[in-house]
Amino acid sequence: MRKWIIGICFVALVAVCASVTSCEKYALPKLACDTDTIRAPQAGGEYQVTITSNVKWSFSFETIPDWVYIDVQFGQSNYAETDYPINIRVKENEAAEDRTAVMGYTSATLSHKLVIEQQGTGTDL
Repeated sequence: MRKWIIGICFVALVAVCASVTSCEKYALPKLACDTDTIRAPQAGGEYQVTITSNVKWSFSFETIPDWVYIDVQFGQSNYAETDYPINIRVKENEAAEDRTAVMGYTSATLSHKLVIEQQGTGTDL
């Protein structure tokens, strides 16, 4: 009987240790960009933003227009907070109208948008 009680105590101790260890590894997901809007002139330009995350994330390819180039489109982190510097190139807007791109970037549980607004040829600075 005594061996049986010691065995149950040992199993309970192992279960408690396993649950405490798994809690220590848990981190709240983080996904953020240092800006939410880029305002580009008609001539276009190059910009850099930084996405900070501790989870796997990616831009939605469907939301990136052909007049915007992004050099980093996803990131993967092992629950360690990581900065991802992203270079963005905006092509010249030859149309008279201003244009806007709303690009989504998401993780499994978080969703954000990066907006690029660009002036057209008919817009004065």
